[in-house]
Amino acid sequence: PGRLTITWGDSTKTMKLFRTETHSEVKCDLIIVDGGHEEDVATADFENFYLMANPVNVVVFDDYPIRGPIGPQLAPVWEQQLSDGLVTELYACRMRSNKRSMRGFTIGHFVL
Repeated sequence: PGRLTITWGDSTKTMKLFRTETHSEVKCDLIIVDGGHEEDVATADFENFYLMANPVNVVVFDDYPIRGPIGPQLAPVWEQQLSDGLVTELYACRMRSNKRSMRGFTIGHFVL
């Protein structure tokens, strides 16, 4: 009890508010980025979570790597995090969801 907090809304707005105004002391061990499937939304989630991460953390990025309509939109987000040295990739998983598409997720950690 008291260890989890649910905040509903647009993560590009609610996460910053949560981090700066209501729960500035919160640091996360497990971070799951699974929300907006647009590049700017996923990038904002990474930026906010980076500032909330404990030094020892695990980041799960849903829907990457995949084939299908979402993959090309989200690939630049993870790849930019890697390129900037903000995250290290530990594992990538692809799962077939039907004959034409693949689902997946990637696990890594923020480099602080």
